[in-house]
Amino acid sequence: MAVHIANVIFDVKQRILKNGTQSRNLEPKVFNLLTTLLAADGQIVTRDQLIVKVWNNRIVGDGAINRTVSLLRGHFSALTDEAVVETVQTQGYRLIAKVLETEQETTEVETKSAKNAPVIKAMFSLKSISFMVIALLVIIALLVNMVFLNDSFKLNSFTHQSNLSLVSGPLIGLKGWEYQLSTTESGDKILFHHLDENNKQSVYLYDSKTHTKQLVLMNAFAAINGNGKNIVFSTTIDNQCSMAVYDVLTKEKHTLFTCDEPPTSLVWGQNDTFYFNKRFSKSHPYQVFSYNIKTSRLRQITNPSSKDNTKGDFHFSYNSQNNHLAIIRYINENKSKIIINEAEFQVAEYTVDLRVSNLVWHPNKSALIIADNNNLYVLNADSRYQPLKQLAFKINSLAVIPSMKAPSLLVSSSSIVSEIVKYDIHNNRDVVWQQSARAELLPRMQANTKLVLSTRYKSHHWWKIEGSEAT
Repeated sequence: MAVHIANVIFDVKQRILKNGTQSRNLEPKVFNLLTTLLAADGQIVTRDQLIVKVWNNRIVGDGAINRTVSLLRGHFSALTDEAVVETVQTQGYRLIAKVLETEQETTEVETKSAKNAPVIKAMFSLKSISFMVIALLVIIALLVNMVFLNDSFKLNSFTHQSNLSLVSGPLIGLKGWEYQLSTTESGDKILFHHLDENNKQSVYLYDSKTHTKQLVLMNAFAAINGNGKNIVFSTTIDNQCSMAVYDVLTKEKHTLFTCDEPPTSLVWGQNDTFYFNKRFSKSHPYQVFSYNIKTSRLRQITNPSSKDNTKGDFHFSYNSQNNHLAIIRYINENKSKIIINEAEFQVAEYTVDLRVSNLVWHPNKSALIIADNNNLYVLNADSRYQPLKQLAFKINSLAVIPSMKAPSLLVSSSSIVSEIVKYDIHNNRDVVWQQSARAELLPRMQANTKLVLSTRYKSHHWWKIEGSEAT
């Protein structure tokens, strides 16, 4: 028996979802879930009923049910734009797509259609045949264009003479760890995450013109969009992960959907769309998805193999100039794959003998800057990577402040936080006397003169301390 769900064919015997040339094999629990929802004929199926019928009355947590539903939705989203499974809050789930059952398998229907082909052909008018010829020519033209797109996409050559500069010295310098950067298209706003010495996590917006910072979120993983109006973020409250949007002007938050765990990468695309990654279980690799805020459309972008790879597609960067998404796919400890996608279609692929941890698009060129532990490279079209800069610290994340004349590259790292402590012998008390995001060494005090050897400007310099500030 074959069941048509929306515009997807469910081959019950083969346990496969099909739409044209695309197909998805259903895992046992996902198959049981779908057949249970179909049997309910549009009625709500409670979680307790799912435990009985899908898990054979075995005790399972909400996480297992959520993951199985997410798997089913992921299979359908890869084959159709229509919503299929609806979550009914506090009650359960139900199938909301149109369902049509057929007695014959799809192959039988196709065989009968082929047998009747001469009769059908005889019924076509000359006008219909002309229309088919025109349509066929259009399809061929589209296929040719797609082939040329795949062949013509190249990462532009990129030389050391590029005017991209590296921001030198700490830009923020809060006590703790600053990481996961994102910027607006103009570069006037920089979003960064901060973890203090008490493991309290915060998200800040830094104004690169006024050099002021603003606390916007707590306990969140976030990214700012190109115009600086919205921030998409994931957060976990009472062990429930959710994706939400923060309006920078009104400071209002709007929840979009729930998630099993926070993503490892999060970037904005075009037209109110953002990209994030998720995995269906800890034994599955991370896959990239897109979500449109206005239409609530969720689409699966990548599907890496799970063989010896639980990391999968773990980081990506979006290029607003050509609508390309560059994705890092983990291969092994010494090799990575860079995949270039336009929408959900792959247009290029590069393999490099590096453990790439981060990447960012150059603002003025179709070129990629990639990073391993503490080295920056430029990736060219022939898969060669040129050294750009070796840094003295481990690279955590990259971002670019765009400018046609002098764009700047931002690098976050887990740098040392240094403190010089002043100890009062008589009161057995100590206080922080000097602190910075660089190494502070060999403090000296004599009369009113206070000196410290510091690496605030990369190399070592002696600083004179007046009050609590170095001058």
